[in-house]
Amino acid sequence: MTTHSLLRLVALLGVSLSSPGNIGREPRGIPHVDRVEPDVVQTGDVVTAFGNYLGWSHVADALLSDGVLVALTHIVEQERDFLRFRMPRSLAQGRYSVLLATVEQQSRLLDQQVVITLKRSDK
Repeated sequence: MTTHSLLRLVALLGVSLSSPGNIGREPRGIPHVDRVEPDVVQTGDVVTAFGNYLGWSHVADALLSDGVLVALTHIVEQERDFLRFRMPRSLAQGRYSVLLATVEQQSRLLDQQVVITLKRSDK
């Protein structure tokens, strides 16, 4: 993802890439995705992301990026150690990294370094 496109996304979402500002508050776990299943999908499929601190008290949104485009997903289920989201139907075939928007007063966008490959069906 280029700096320009990331800054444009930050402006659209109103999130910050800076420190969480937890001074004076109890430390919070940082959301992290270790792996996704399946990692090759079609639009509309549900993907499960496994990791830590993925519950609603830590993660506000899951997004996908191909380095240029950033797309918001629909989270269908969310627990402490996993979340499930649906692949947007508007996405083009390609490889997408998972981004998490945190639940904080000044939300952060965290790149998870896991990749999902989207293949379009030939229907």
